[in-house]
Amino acid sequence: MLVEKAHSIIKFLPSLYMKRWMLFFFLCASLSIVAQKPLKKRVLGEYVGKIAAYKLNTGSQLIEVASTEISVKLRKTDLDFTIGRNEMTVPYSWEKKDKTTFIVTFNRSVDESPETILLYKKTKSMKRLGLFPQPDAILNKKKKK
Repeated sequence: MLVEKAHSIIKFLPSLYMKRWMLFFFLCASLSIVAQKPLKKRVLGEYVGKIAAYKLNTGSQLIEVASTEISVKLRKTDLDFTIGRNEMTVPYSWEKKDKTTFIVTFNRSVDESPETILLYKKTKSMKRLGLFPQPDAILNKKKKK
């Protein structure tokens, strides 16, 4: 009786270790798939542009908003986002839209509103999709000095 139990335990041990190794392997494999790789170095850098002037309807009056400078400095894990005098550093995520276009998304740290930027690898430019009533803005990559 005791010998039979010992024999069954010895048979069970390799499969228990095998199960643990398989679980460990699949856990590591799934984490490596889920982890997002950074953007390529050639698209990282500073992009500058201008948001065109627009009119804001408050219901009782029409307010004219002057054009504003905008810049985005893309780094591997986060970006610096500047509109006029407002600056923020926030993490971002990206996905590939097609062969030469990436969609960069992040939440502004001030009001947690989502921002979307289309990054064009071929032309080294990006298009910030404006939050209503702001118009879209085209930003071009700043050349290195």
